[in-house]
Amino acid sequence: MIPDAPMRLLRGGGDPALGLEDGHGRGLVLPIENIREMLLTGKHATEEDLKALDKEIKDIVNDSAEFAKDSPEPDLAELWTDIYADELPQGSAEENA
Repeated sequence: MIPDAPMRLLRGGGDPALGLEDGHGRGLVLPIENIREMLLTGKHATEEDLKALDKEIKDIVNDSAEFAKDSPEPDLAELWTDIYADELPQGSAEENA
């Protein structure tokens, strides 16, 4: 389940601890809320459509989080693979394996 704070931020609610308020106790308007309003006012989607989409997204995120929690930790040698840099500040993958 997605914690309340990130969901509040996605809906445009501020978080004083993160400095995400407009100075009047209101949350900053975030792009997701702007798109949501455009979809509703332009009659491209209904509130029910957006609620269903929200639920689908939450389900995907929750399933992904559960998959990650249930998956074994990757081998430490994997930590330095798929890095696209000419030089690694910690040395080569072979040195660190």
